[in-house]
Amino acid sequence: MTLQVQISDQNKEQIINAIKLIKGVKSIQNANITKEVIETKADRKAWLKARKDLEKGETISLEELERKYL
Repeated sequence: MTLQVQISDQNKEQIINAIKLIKGVKSIQNANITKEVIETKADRKAWLKARKDLEKGETISLEELERKYL
């Protein structure tokens, strides 16, 4: 694909930033990043409990969470 643009003093910085962004996205796509996550039985059990609590409306506020853990 070819994109032709007219670069002027008014749009030069925006065009350069757009080119950098496109190059960055292409680099990420070509990076072939893989990350293995191993889920234990305990992780799965905790996740299922959390989903059930959420369905029941058993949640706590962010403020409560911060008081408890910070």
